[in-house]
This record gives sequence, structure tokens and C-alpha cells, in this order.
Amino acid sequence: MGNSRSLDFAVNTEEDGSYSARCIGYDIFTEGDTFEELLTNIREVIEAYFFDQPGEYTFQLHVTEADPVSVSA
Repeated sequence: MGNSRSLDFAVNTEEDGSYSARCIGYDIFTEGDTFEELLTNIREVIEAYFFDQPGEYTFQLHVTEADPVSVSA
């Protein structure tokens, strides 16, 4: 029986208009020039990361468009 996992990706819009995505809880990162390319790259990187763990993988995107906030400690 295969695995079934739901993955969450934090998506950032970069200054040049491209996108980057980091999977929360796994060492998975990808990027794309367009949002459509990012989605394709996320699918491909999930397949590559879990190549030895066949199953169904779904993902949810958490898109951040706000400027980062700096905090001094």
C-alpha cells in the first residue's frame, strides 16, 4: 500500500517577479519564473524527493506577498 501525504509549501514572490517555494517540514525547495512553472516544479520535486516512497502526495500553497519584517534582538 502506498503512502498518502499532504505537504505545505510556503511560497514567496521574489523581487524580479519569479516565485520560490519551500516545503514546511521537509528539505524541499524549488522556484519558477512564472506561477505555472512553479506548480510544475513543485510536482517534479515531490516526485524526486519521494521517489522511493510511492504514494499519493497532495500539496497546499501558502503564498506570501508582503515585505518581510525585520526584528532586532
